[in-house]
Amino acid sequence: MLIIRAAQMKALDEAAQETFLDYMAGDIQRRWPDRFSAIGSNVSAARISASYRRAKGYGLRKKPHVAWFIFMDFLLGAEYERFPGLEWAARILQSELTADTKVHRLTRRFDKAGISIDRIARTQARARINHGE
Repeated sequence: MLIIRAAQMKALDEAAQETFLDYMAGDIQRRWPDRFSAIGSNVSAARISASYRRAKGYGLRKKPHVAWFIFMDFLLGAEYERFPGLEWAARILQSELTADTKVHRLTRRFDKAGISIDRIARTQARARINHGE
């Protein structure tokens, strides 16, 4: 019988977290290279890690939910849910709703406001084409 002790489980969790954060940094760098390089890889990595911790603090556990949260944080600005006019995002994140419901409601509100990961990516792609980059 295989027995995994608490210390071993913690080490496995930390390794999985590190792998996920590395993946997110690479994905963000591929999606938004200009923004990533303007901030710098060290600052980007620290920001992604902080976003990860905040997502977990809001009860987001599934990788797609956490990834979405990190993307929005990276695109809108660190701790975007505290920005004036986005207080509703903080209320949703701090609510007792399930993580699925939180992300669904946030996505709908952002979509209505014209803010989405896809829309931002398309806008940046058009800007690069129109400006010869």
